Amino acid sequence: MLTVDYEDLGLEPGELILDMGAGAGRHAFESLRRGGRIIALDYSYDELKSVRDLFWAMGEAVPALRRGDVTVMRLPR
Repeated sequence: MLTVDYEDLGLEPGELILDMGAGAGRHAFESLRRGGRIIALDYSYDELKSVRDLFWAMGEAVPALRRGDVTVMRLPR
């Protein structure tokens, strides 16, 4: 089940998508399916393993996986 209406996002092929709180990776996978480049971010190593496993099972290249807490991350200037 997707909780994002991708038609409203206007995602263009090649755009970089940061999936914060990636969970099991369903939004990351749909973004990839629509041509996006993906960074999956989650606090849990176990969730990131789920993302990796989903992409592997679907025969897709695994996106960039990052473990982190977005509330304490610094963004580059």
